[in-house]
Amino acid sequence: MNLTGSSSLAVVLVLCLLAGASTFIADLSAASKNSSAGGSSTTTSTGAGSLHRRASQWDVPHPADDKLWDKSVCKGAALIEAIRVPEGAASHFFDNQPKTIQGPSLLEGIAGFHSLLSWTFANHASPPVAVQSPFVEFPQSFEDWGWKLYDGDELNPRNGDFEWSGWGIADALRGIGVSDKPYNHPDGKIRVSWVHHGPAWDDNGDHNEVRGQTYAHNGRQYPFTDAHFQYGINPEEGVIIALNLKAPEFTKDLNDQVWPKDQLPELRRCSDVMYGLWKFWKNMIGQKDSFKRLRYYAVAAITNQDSKEIIVRAVGTDDIPEWKESIWVGIGTYDQLNEPGVALLGAPSSWSLGYLLIQHKADFGDLRPVGVRVFMCNSEAVGSTRKVCLLWYLKDAPPPPPNTSTTSSAPSASGSLRRVRRN
Repeated sequence: MNLTGSSSLAVVLVLCLLAGASTFIADLSAASKNSSAGGSSTTTSTGAGSLHRRASQWDVPHPADDKLWDKSVCKGAALIEAIRVPEGAASHFFDNQPKTIQGPSLLEGIAGFHSLLSWTFANHASPPVAVQSPFVEFPQSFEDWGWKLYDGDELNPRNGDFEWSGWGIADALRGIGVSDKPYNHPDGKIRVSWVHHGPAWDDNGDHNEVRGQTYAHNGRQYPFTDAHFQYGINPEEGVIIALNLKAPEFTKDLNDQVWPKDQLPELRRCSDVMYGLWKFWKNMIGQKDSFKRLRYYAVAAITNQDSKEIIVRAVGTDDIPEWKESIWVGIGTYDQLNEPGVALLGAPSSWSLGYLLIQHKADFGDLRPVGVRVFMCNSEAVGSTRKVCLLWYLKDAPPPPPNTSTTSSAPSASGSLRRVRRN
């Protein structure tokens, strides 16, 4: 798919529909797959030939092929439109049966496509589904579905280490002028939250094997899955950092079998867990006003293969720089999209941000992503391959229309910018 940097959102959606709607229609059930399959992990692999303190290699993937790229562009476009439109219109983007988009509002002001989209929507229409998440009462919803909340920094100081010896994202946090330390450190404001499905530690602080144990919900017994989500939450300065994510779908029972879907907790999507932590910590510090303080969403140490391939193609190089020379990739505007930025939003490592803004629109309103910085995590762990990080910028709608993908008109940060090279 080639947008040549000037296609409108409606044009992209038409192209995606014609190519096969199943490649981009968002599925509510897919929102739960943003975890170990598409996020970040603390797991590292050995870098062959690394002789220096700084790990100089990263597991460089090939650029995404056309099939993966087009799928990511189409998913990103669908997320952008679902974020943009009111809930009633957004509901048509969510269905377990593809080809469900309908509504001529997508074409308003776009000459030449009204008839085509109207025909496409009419021939692929199905009833809308509920979009807004039912999980809004936190921390009660965590407790209801067997999730236990721990202070990750207390469990292990490495969980709260954002410097070169840990996550390697501290330079980026300092670059945007926010805290780079856990809240129990001097000047620290990041709540390192470890949400575990089941009581992971007993009263003596010893690890607790939860698989094989159950909890009750609405008169039924469910198994603890041993899943976990780790996020850094800084509500005072508007930052969420995805750190270590493993959703229930990607855990196994004591017989090394995946859990049947009907045994999984309904509260299992990254977007809902992020929302719950954001709301919980906002309330804990007495910040009960607008949810729209959220301004940055970072993903640290990306391991998902599809995401890495999409990143390499989006920035046009596998030579990913560190933060001071981070590559800015803008999404563009409704009338002039930037394909690399749209693809990055549709990548598994990022799409939970889209779901967060769509399924909790009642709180986040018109907040939307405008672009992302791509950079290598500044980790100097001996013998490990380095991993790429993303830092998304969010603003209230409508976003400004500068060409932020290749120029210095991107939001300010320390260091110079690199131009994005498109394939």
